[in-house]
Amino acid sequence: MMPNRIHIIDAVPMLPGFKPDIATLASWNDAGAPSARPAPNPAKVPQARLPEGNRVRKAVEIAWSKLLDRASFEQGYAWGETGGDSLKAMELIFLIERALDLPVPLEILDQSTTPKALIDALDQLLAARRDCGGSRRAAAKAPLVFLMPGICGDEPALATLRTELRDRLRFVTIKYPSSSAMFEAKARFDTVVDAAISQIPRSANSEIIHLAGYSFGGFVAWEIACRLRAAGYRIGAIGLIDARPAGLVASRVSTAMRNILVRPRQSANTILHSAKYSFYSRLPLTVLWVLYHWTMRVPTSIGLGLPKNYDRELRRRALHHFGPSKLDHPATLFRSAEYTKESPDNGWSDLCPQLTILPIDGTHSSMLASPCRAILAERLFEAVATAETAEAMLPPPSLDPPGRDPPGRRSSGLLETAA
Repeated sequence: MMPNRIHIIDAVPMLPGFKPDIATLASWNDAGAPSARPAPNPAKVPQARLPEGNRVRKAVEIAWSKLLDRASFEQGYAWGETGGDSLKAMELIFLIERALDLPVPLEILDQSTTPKALIDALDQLLAARRDCGGSRRAAAKAPLVFLMPGICGDEPALATLRTELRDRLRFVTIKYPSSSAMFEAKARFDTVVDAAISQIPRSANSEIIHLAGYSFGGFVAWEIACRLRAAGYRIGAIGLIDARPAGLVASRVSTAMRNILVRPRQSANTILHSAKYSFYSRLPLTVLWVLYHWTMRVPTSIGLGLPKNYDRELRRRALHHFGPSKLDHPATLFRSAEYTKESPDNGWSDLCPQLTILPIDGTHSSMLASPCRAILAERLFEAVATAETAEAMLPPPSLDPPGRDPPGRRSSGLLETAA
């Protein structure tokens, strides 16, 4: 039953017994309520919506002011001039991505980026998403590399590495499944690999697929290579950037303690990370799931960095129960200077008979920083170029289109899901 007329009044008239005065309401309905006006039709009221440029500016303004201060945003100071560091940069990107529902690459922000430059870059990203069918420049002919980041996902150091190679290589940075997806999958490594393969476009089957992975990402890249190779795809370079088993690091407790005594201030982050690792790793998966859902209800201002702790722990558990397959295909291990005596090859020689080890100065982290980063970038490009040359000398591939799943495997995206 729909009313044919609606009156808006300031208050419902009441009788002395605190009941609605029906007679007064009926008289208003017959004569028209004083100061009554037709109720607006929500379907016909134009919804207020910020223009695209204003929406981007507002998102940057809120995130920038939250992490630094409003004055630096209004005066247009560069990110590095106002105390912005790599950790805050990741938080800023996280807040902007959530506000705009837009994947934002980390290389969009560096120490010299001003608020205006960041807004302009985001406007370009939105425009590119609206018009993704535009033709690419000549750089599109550069080899395409699918990059698997470390256990915490993409980071500024990897973004800088991609920037150094932007004129010679194209990169697609793979995103890992969310914590909620990993909980549903019982923290299985296959879930990570399936999500990564789904991000490799089907158009890639017409060109060589180059894979690279840093740390945890090296194991993801290796498993992807195993699956795609078994399914008939052309695999080029496999770059393992200091990918190493977790047990190798955990076995050097004495060295870690000695570093803490020698460099206590620099080891503060190591101590904090070890404490968090010890706490999360001892919890059953069900208890971790309860804590995760509690964390999701915490205000963002309090729990901004907490989700990454769960991401890291779930991926660590996935890798702990994963056994890499053996693959007879050329691969390059870009080896840092850490733990060279304990494991010169990080255990990869048993899995890859055609392994090439290229030493890179620096530790697991500093090999991505200057000046080691320039050497790593050059070696990675050389590995991809060598793979391109080797594939060009092979006979043409079979006319049968690839896309079959290897036995016992189910995937999505590039690989067809088995019936």
